[in-house]
Amino acid sequence: MDRPAPEAVRERTDELLQVAGKTGLKRLTPLALALVVQARLQPGPVAETVLVQAARLDPDSPEVWLALADIRLKRAHLASGLGALGRGWYCLVTDPRLRGFVGATALLSGLAGAVTAFTVWGLLAIRKVLPRLWHDLSETAARWRLGPNGVVASLLVIALPIFAGGDPVLLLLWVFALSWAYFTAAQRVVGVAGLLLVAATPTLIEIGFRAVTHPPNAILQATEALAEKRYEPQLPEELNALADVFAGDPGYYRLVGDTYRQFGRLDQATLAYREGLRKAPHDAALSLALGTVRYTEGDYNAALQSFQAARDNGYDPAIANYDLSLTYAQNYHFHEGDEAMAAAREAGGERLAALVPTRDRDIIQPVFTAAQARAMLARVDPLVLLNRGLSPPPLARSRTFAHPLAISGVLALIVALVHLLLRRHFGGLAASCLKCGRPFCRRCKLS
Repeated sequence: MDRPAPEAVRERTDELLQVAGKTGLKRLTPLALALVVQARLQPGPVAETVLVQAARLDPDSPEVWLALADIRLKRAHLASGLGALGRGWYCLVTDPRLRGFVGATALLSGLAGAVTAFTVWGLLAIRKVLPRLWHDLSETAARWRLGPNGVVASLLVIALPIFAGGDPVLLLLWVFALSWAYFTAAQRVVGVAGLLLVAATPTLIEIGFRAVTHPPNAILQATEALAEKRYEPQLPEELNALADVFAGDPGYYRLVGDTYRQFGRLDQATLAYREGLRKAPHDAALSLALGTVRYTEGDYNAALQSFQAARDNGYDPAIANYDLSLTYAQNYHFHEGDEAMAAAREAGGERLAALVPTRDRDIIQPVFTAAQARAMLARVDPLVLLNRGLSPPPLARSRTFAHPLAISGVLALIVALVHLLLRRHFGGLAASCLKCGRPFCRRCKLS
């Protein structure tokens, strides 16, 4: 691959896709990413050829399509480049591998933009109404007969957080809360939403960074790979490392076996299913899974015994009888096969058509689902899951609800409401002259 020949890359890709087709794999993600890395070292035409083959290996990889878009746009191929760019962004949003990271970064980026926009808007809004606030403070000082000390008292009220040992952020929230009463109705709604956003900012930041830094759950990762038929060779090893956590759960052995089976490692899949059956001899799902491996290996007598055990132990009769029917046919027991197929159609009805694989005369191979994985995780002590990194750590109160910024945002909202009520009760709010902009109140005499 140091100097990949386009024809050699294409032939090798054809071989890999042929092998993957035998196991039902649709996404060879690690191999596609390896070609993306290699394409960065090649000139434009060769790099595009390599990336086209990478897209064949994993049609839903955002890394492949974004890299391909970059190459094509640099070569001024606008139509194909923009198409690849759109496909890349779509895959970036929908790819389960990156869902947590993309969601967290979108949250943090959106939060940063929203807080910045609110800060700029708040400063402009304060600048516009600050003369009216100062006028009302001066009138209040005059009513209290403070004389020359009225200016000092007004400054003390406005800069109270600084004198109380606060910081500029608290000062800005304090002045915004005092100015809120002078806003229009629409501005007040925006102000309330902004203060609630400020109060929620520490919690949202903690959630975002936790999602970015916490490693993904290997159990759920495996179910996603099974559902997408995606090749992830490191997953079996990660699952085996959790054997001490789920050693007594037959579902764990089924998940490990399903992962091995999908990746074409049938011997390891058989060992996982057998270990599960050793601990849960009457588990119907494990019996059926073992039968699918035996059928794939061509051991139809052993597969027949496993499918019969699955049916007798209460597995879905539509699936169990369908697989039994095909296995009977392989053993030339056509009468029994017809009876099993009739039983499968009677039990499954229209649902059976959706379960049957696209390849003709192929057995149904159910895989461990995300719902079953979540149920398995729910049966484990939460502290064990936390210690093994299978669940994210709880949010710290000191960095979320009890954070100074969260408390300040809530207090600022309370101060804004109280200040509005007090102003309306004790004399109203100053207004601005439409001609000159000078602030005035009902105590003023304008000439």
